[in-house]
Amino acid sequence: MLNLLKSELESNSAILNKGLIAFETDPTDFSLFDEIIRAAHSIKGAAKILGFDNLASFAGAFEEYFEELIRNKILPDKSRFELLYDSVEILNKAALEEADNIPVWHEQNKEILTSLENKIRIPTNSKPEKVVAPIENKKISPKEEKLVKPEIKKTEIILDIDPGMLELFIAELENNSLVLNEGLLELEKNNSNLDKIEDLMRASHSIKGAARILNISAIVKIAHLMEDYFIAVKENRATIKTAQIDVLLSSVDLFSAMAASGNLAVWINENIEQFDLIEIQLSKINNLDNNFDDEKPAVEEKKIQPIKKEEKKKEHKVDDLDSDRILRVSAENINRLVGYASESLIVSRNTQKYVDSISKVKNLQNELSTTLEKFLENTQNINYSEKEKNQLNKLQQIIIDLKKRLLEYNSELEMYTSKSVNISNRMYKEVLLSRMRPFEDGVSDFPRMVRDISKQLGKKNELEIIGKTTKIDRDILEKLKSPLTHILRNAIDHGIESPQERINKGKNEEGKIVLTAIHSGGMLLITIEDDGKGVDFDRLTEKIVSKNYITKEIAANLSQNELIDFLFLPGFSTAESVTEVSGRGVGLDVVQNMVQEVNGIISVETTKGKGTKFILKLPITLSVLRTLIIDAADEPYAFPLTRIEQTLIIPQNEIQSIEGKQYINLNGSNVGLVHLLQILGKTESIKPMQEVFAVVISDRINKYALVVDKFVGEQDLVVHRLDPRLGKIKDISAASLLDNGEPVLIFDVEDLIRSIDDIISGGRLKRIAKAVKANIIKRKRILVVDDSVTVREVERKLLISFGYEVDTAINGVDGWNSVRGNTYDLIISDIDMPRMNGLEFTALVKGHEKYKKIPVVIVSYKDRQEDKLKGLEAGANYYLTKSSFNDDTFINAVKELIGESSQ
Repeated sequence: MLNLLKSELESNSAILNKGLIAFETDPTDFSLFDEIIRAAHSIKGAAKILGFDNLASFAGAFEEYFEELIRNKILPDKSRFELLYDSVEILNKAALEEADNIPVWHEQNKEILTSLENKIRIPTNSKPEKVVAPIENKKISPKEEKLVKPEIKKTEIILDIDPGMLELFIAELENNSLVLNEGLLELEKNNSNLDKIEDLMRASHSIKGAARILNISAIVKIAHLMEDYFIAVKENRATIKTAQIDVLLSSVDLFSAMAASGNLAVWINENIEQFDLIEIQLSKINNLDNNFDDEKPAVEEKKIQPIKKEEKKKEHKVDDLDSDRILRVSAENINRLVGYASESLIVSRNTQKYVDSISKVKNLQNELSTTLEKFLENTQNINYSEKEKNQLNKLQQIIIDLKKRLLEYNSELEMYTSKSVNISNRMYKEVLLSRMRPFEDGVSDFPRMVRDISKQLGKKNELEIIGKTTKIDRDILEKLKSPLTHILRNAIDHGIESPQERINKGKNEEGKIVLTAIHSGGMLLITIEDDGKGVDFDRLTEKIVSKNYITKEIAANLSQNELIDFLFLPGFSTAESVTEVSGRGVGLDVVQNMVQEVNGIISVETTKGKGTKFILKLPITLSVLRTLIIDAADEPYAFPLTRIEQTLIIPQNEIQSIEGKQYINLNGSNVGLVHLLQILGKTESIKPMQEVFAVVISDRINKYALVVDKFVGEQDLVVHRLDPRLGKIKDISAASLLDNGEPVLIFDVEDLIRSIDDIISGGRLKRIAKAVKANIIKRKRILVVDDSVTVREVERKLLISFGYEVDTAINGVDGWNSVRGNTYDLIISDIDMPRMNGLEFTALVKGHEKYKKIPVVIVSYKDRQEDKLKGLEAGANYYLTKSSFNDDTFINAVKELIGESSQ
């Protein structure tokens, strides 16, 4: 129930905030009051149910005040607006509390709530300071006055509903309210386009049917009247007008508020007057009374004839299948589904090994067939008995039958594997999408916050939010709120100048802050950019030196990026004094901690006099992590890609040493070199290499190059949290499964850096250069033959990344010349090439006594069985299609034929 109250506070505080801003912009628009009154009423009801009397009374005062305004047409003065904003702010603060902490918060803020309540209430004997005439000075007829304030007889509704059925009904109500809301807005925008009318009819009918089953007559009546109106519109018996859309939207708001109430029976009884009022208004628009809409039509409308009894609508049948249906699913269930979907994808991909096994059997069968044919050729002069001839003929027939069956089985298995991987991949992506929410959900209250802080500081600022619909993992979105709040507060306080300063600099007096969320390169990129004064590095340097972080001499030699790093230290602030907005020394360290917690990176770009940009590079979801897979001591490990600054292949001669510590020079800075296996406690497994493979990581203060055995490649991994009973495992954050089903551990980069610091400070760092120079390893050499420069380059880079040496040739003739002039462990060839095609080239290699033992892999776009058969008959050991670059098939074939890159 506390969680429901927190949700109620969050959603309705946003409505109050939005309504106040809009009303302040146009104080004559009393149509905004409905939402404000409804939001305050919802908070009052929820607080009353849970026994928070002070909060309920406070929200009731807010509600009554706006009812008084609309009743007497009172226009509030500016001081009253500030009081109202303060009132909403206290609700915002309550919404920010953890659900379990709301009772404590209420106890601590009783006096504040009572004080605000007393200030809000208008004395009954007071006269309004300023009366606003009705919009456009129109007189309200007695008939319309009765419509606005009808005589209502309040009745008590008692509901006795099974909790399971009630939950289903609430889900039905939420789902169809969304459909109604979207369809009505579209209908209002373009009333000549009735494409959405069927959806509206179906949604209102669904609500009516569900409410009828549960015997909730108040909802049945409203949904029934809505459906009547939609049918009338469809049959051209009703004309769409703005006032009618308003009534229908009010009905939808009623449904939405009902679904979010937490206690349906209590909520309906407390709001029965609203049900009766909506029912009267819906009845009026269904009676086709043109006086309902007091806007004069641009052209004279055709008089609508009364509906005859026999023309009354038929019951509208509804298809139970609804593509926009929304279901309530727990986060735990979703996480399990993600795990199952990833395992399903891995299993489906593993079927490829069976395809490969059949291909090997097929190769053996071809070899058997060839051996038998040669045997018969060599023994054709021998006179076999009739029985022997029959046996040989039978053997030949069996081999032919086996060949045919293997081709059929191989083709069917390949098709099955392809479909299985495709379906599993689609299911996996769909499940991941279910964890996503639009960026807008987490930043809806930021415009109000920017307005309030700017006003407090005497500044004018505008916040523009770009990428509101960008999908973000709900857990990341939740974690983002606090860091983004800190950055925005800093931008307003430190970054943006006062209006007069901006005018003196030739800028607009109003500052601009742009908050952007986009997907880029498989990552979530969030930027917060202001057009203020930028970072004053002279002042920043003074502050750093004054706090005794470094000496003035060292500070003078630091780069701007190195100086900016000090902004992220705990307790560091450039503010001259402590205020409510800033100066407490907390903020950017909180931002950095959150970013690192989700394996992200934060950076800052700034230009003096022009502004500052904070860039947060985060994973799109916490369920799946984009990683670099490396090999260490013949075991796979994963680095989160967002925490890697660079990957390097370092020649021995670039490794330098000073005071017993090894390092490399990277972009003008010395970066320490540490072997990953030493951190993992496997120094005995360190292998000598000709070149050093290194992953550069940092925590903004320290930067190291971690030496690994080899790079395996990038891969998306489904994150599996480690069993909490294991405690915190040193240097490891989580685990996952590779595409081949092999388990892999994911590194905790912060922990790794701490472990490196411990090794260095303890004087236990082992040298790498000696081990590397001890033995020069000969790498295996591959020839790639293809007339397409793109394909050649893709294959070359892929093979090099796995440590192989690679030569290339542009056709069969060029390839044959290369084979005769060099020594190769493997040949990879295309088929369609000028001068000499791949089949001719393969046959030439395999027919030569000196080169026939070199394995040949044909890689072609041709995927028909007859093409594969021709390739294998030419002597190729493997026949692959060029789609194999998308998975491990290609590289697995290479490894199977010649093994790893080094020997």
